[in-house]
Amino acid sequence: MRLSKKAKITALAVGVLFYGLLTAFMVSMMPFHDGGKMVYALDDAYIYMAMARNLAESGIWGVTNEGFAGTSSSHIWIIFLGAAYKLTGVSEIAPLVLNIIFGIASFVVLVLAADDLGFNSKTLLAATAVFTFCVYPSQMTVIGMETVLLCLLTLCYGWAAIKLLQLAADEKTGTGLLAGSSIATALLCACRYEALYLVAPLLLVLLLRRRFVDMFVILAAALLPVLAYGLYSMAHGNLFFPNTILLKGRVGFANPIEGILTKQVEVGDTALKQLWLVGSMIMYCVVRMKASSKKAATSLGLLAFTMVAAAVLGIQDALPLVKSMGPSVQELFKPVRPVCAEIIFLTTGATGILALVHLIKTARTKDNSLDSSYSLLFDLTVLAMVTHLFTARFGWLFRYEAYLLSMACLSFVPILRQFFFSQSKVDKISRTARTAMICALSVLAFGILIRTTLSTFITPHHAKGVRYQHLEMANFIRKNFPESTIMANDIGAICYFAPNIKLLDLWGLASLEVALARADHRLNEDFLLQYGKERKADIAVLQEYFWRIQGIPKSWYKAGEWHTPPYNGVGEVSFFAVDESLKEKLDNDLSQYPLPKPDSFEPRHELNIEAIRAREKYLLK
Repeated sequence: MRLSKKAKITALAVGVLFYGLLTAFMVSMMPFHDGGKMVYALDDAYIYMAMARNLAESGIWGVTNEGFAGTSSSHIWIIFLGAAYKLTGVSEIAPLVLNIIFGIASFVVLVLAADDLGFNSKTLLAATAVFTFCVYPSQMTVIGMETVLLCLLTLCYGWAAIKLLQLAADEKTGTGLLAGSSIATALLCACRYEALYLVAPLLLVLLLRRRFVDMFVILAAALLPVLAYGLYSMAHGNLFFPNTILLKGRVGFANPIEGILTKQVEVGDTALKQLWLVGSMIMYCVVRMKASSKKAATSLGLLAFTMVAAAVLGIQDALPLVKSMGPSVQELFKPVRPVCAEIIFLTTGATGILALVHLIKTARTKDNSLDSSYSLLFDLTVLAMVTHLFTARFGWLFRYEAYLLSMACLSFVPILRQFFFSQSKVDKISRTARTAMICALSVLAFGILIRTTLSTFITPHHAKGVRYQHLEMANFIRKNFPESTIMANDIGAICYFAPNIKLLDLWGLASLEVALARADHRLNEDFLLQYGKERKADIAVLQEYFWRIQGIPKSWYKAGEWHTPPYNGVGEVSFFAVDESLKEKLDNDLSQYPLPKPDSFEPRHELNIEAIRAREKYLLK
């Protein structure tokens, strides 16, 4: 039964209204700088803006106009942002405007897909509410990155996947469906590489159902952006994958199997911090328990209980009761978290295996009913969650896992409708399963609530740090060293606001040499000294906190440091003259630069005199 226009318009109006109100609220909380320009909460947003400007103005894929740099895996976002800059000019407001457009488009896609997804009016409203308040696109909108676009493309991909899964064994795939599916897949993988975790299980289903044409077309579409970038990157002397994938992934440059097996506690600990993920795993076990025998239900119930217990124990450091007991009691809890993390690692891995087995079994039946298709989509989503947990990262702004939440919005809501509003007779196991499901949803909801609440307040707080730290750094460089060679570990704002500098990126996002040094644990004091000399660096602008282990070359002249509102917990920026001839200039420029309040400058002669003397004594040896 198709939904009425009234039901669709109502759902769309409600979704867009609340999205608009929440987005306006988030924008009102964000700081602004000169001329009322938007400030974003992450330096990464300015990396994208710098790359988009270089792409629009000179056709260069990099953060500076010097040449290619493998700084980002969000290719399609940079292309969209570059096109906006080409049409309307370079501005800080463009990412916000694009995100609002993509956010509204997400609700349009939900409504347009409702009939194919089998939604009734209540389910559509529920899906709209879940997307608005749990996926939380309004918070993602104001960080100025690709996340909202990723949500939109995930919804498009999920829509296409459901339609493919409902095809009968002897039914030929329509040209429009195959074209739409391949375009959605290609764009999704061009937005973030992690989307491949959603594509792989679908390819397996198509293979088992012997739909080889569909499988090869979707596979080609998924690999197209990866191969295109990889070949282009290698042609410019870089690696096949972007530096961000290799540096920010859990596995990185390491052997994948070794990387996972040696990081079991880290993986489990990440899951403990992402309670919505643990809740999703419990929810999956409970759903599979529903149709199982009593014995299987008991074992899966125990698995769910184990995960809940581990989650509760694992977040003990967030419980006021434990904190109020004093340091001695807190010490007793220290060994608990690693044990809980290991349990979570094993149980999430077991849940992933369960999902894979069920997906294979269901795919082989060739059942193309809507319920069976949603069951497969549920398997697909959980498999992607487990794979992402084992190999990739999660972010405090949902930026990495946004696609998982969006796919969960499509697959979880119909499953819950079947679970709680089925017309079939309820047996004893079903009653038990419903109770377990309420517990699972409680964990899921609690995890979402923690994350959305924290990120609502953290986002403007971080944006304030960017405003008074990164933007002032960039303005200082633009005014005093506009064409100099700058060494820095946060590169976005300085490249966007000072586009003519020569950048030596010490984090490795824009420098393959530094990325390889980080991977080989060679990024130390000697490397920095040699790297600065070879590249004829002028000054270095660093957060010393990040270099407390590696060390900073003692021959670099520290002119002073700024004290700013914290960004990522760091509230100081240090300025070094790498070229000795620039000591006096750097001193003068820093002393004369008009810092806005609450920033302050601590010149060299006011720094810890004992530390300076110790360093000078070392240099005289």
